[in-house]
Amino acid sequence: MKHKRTPDTSISTEICSSKEELSNNSDNRGKDYADHDSAEFSLCNDEEEYNDMDDSRLPLPGRESHTCDLDQFDFYLNEIRALKRHNSEAPFDEILWRFIRSQLEKAKPVGYEELSDSTAVVAKGPQDNAAFMKKMVATGILNPIHPNLIADQTSIPLEQVLTELLYATKSGMMSLKLAPDCKRCGSMVCVLDKFGKLPKGAYCEGCRYYNLLDSTSKIKVIFLLNNDVFYVLAENFACQPSKASLAATKVFAMVPATFSGSGFRYSIGCGGDKMMAPALRAGRYRMHCPVARTDCYLVVERDASGKDEPLELPLHVSDFVCRNVNDKCKTLHAAHGKVHMDVFTDTKSFFVLWVQDDLDDETLLFLPREERKPFTTCMQLIHNMTFERLFSDDTEMILARALERMSKIEEEEPKKNNKMRKLEDGTSCRECV
Repeated sequence: MKHKRTPDTSISTEICSSKEELSNNSDNRGKDYADHDSAEFSLCNDEEEYNDMDDSRLPLPGRESHTCDLDQFDFYLNEIRALKRHNSEAPFDEILWRFIRSQLEKAKPVGYEELSDSTAVVAKGPQDNAAFMKKMVATGILNPIHPNLIADQTSIPLEQVLTELLYATKSGMMSLKLAPDCKRCGSMVCVLDKFGKLPKGAYCEGCRYYNLLDSTSKIKVIFLLNNDVFYVLAENFACQPSKASLAATKVFAMVPATFSGSGFRYSIGCGGDKMMAPALRAGRYRMHCPVARTDCYLVVERDASGKDEPLELPLHVSDFVCRNVNDKCKTLHAAHGKVHMDVFTDTKSFFVLWVQDDLDDETLLFLPREERKPFTTCMQLIHNMTFERLFSDDTEMILARALERMSKIEEEEPKKNNKMRKLEDGTSCRECV
């Protein structure tokens, strides 16, 4: 029998008041399951630690990541139907929920099986990788859910989409998050599991770039389906690579986490139908994964010859995690470019084996504004009538006032910049010195 998760009261949000207080050593992808009888979110204090890791996101025996449970989805759907709505709100939207269910139906296993031996590996090749990537792309609109993208896909007004997702949050099917947009990589700087005071700044958990959070237009509103509906093992969200970054890519392989700890083998330059890419030439390469939050280098000492036998290079993801801005990147070494990379996702997170030319951060990590997708902002959320009705407790009023203040700062910024203009001879205006 299907049932609803109960709230995890141990989850809290780290709120920082200054750059010096910031630390980037927290997990990003927790699941706090909302109580059916309450839609409250608590205000977190500055002293509370950010720790959103809970048992619901740990690997399950024999379960492949990025798979769904449609029975559980249908259970929650009945809960949403039963919730009483205000007379001014639109009735339950069958079209929207049929669309979301149709996307979930694509989240099926594609053969990334685990082995009982935690030290063993299963060889994967281009066809396997393409199958998993196809599944990720097909279900990408649900991980996370951006209300505006759902509205675009279904032609349902954004306000109505938000209403449905907010009722889904109240039912416990999903959770509502705030996620500032990273100025460099375009991913989410951090994800606030509980509404509270927004930090003044934070290091991006994907690229470790410091962001000042001074504008409501830079804060995304997203929704996350619970793991009992859509089972995803990931420390962080995938970023959207720029065209320039993709052009520098040599190897790009999907590596899901397993329950047993067994790994997957990806062969480079080794021949056969499992070969992921040609042999790497001599040189230094960058290996960065924003999902598992790893960063390291791979040095290939020389070009491989026809006589060289493939090398076995074990890669335990935990050895290369860089969560803090001052963490140093480690370096892997290979005598030549024919390599079997045996990847063990021992952090229990999805991992991307991403080998690129060792170029500057601007090329590899920066996502130009014209390549970024639009998103739903905080101000669009707090002005939604359903949000005001369901989440209008004192905590949300505090949040709303904070965001309103942010909005005023945005409006005043052009005036401030105008006062700080330079005179033609290069000196500052006397009133601004």
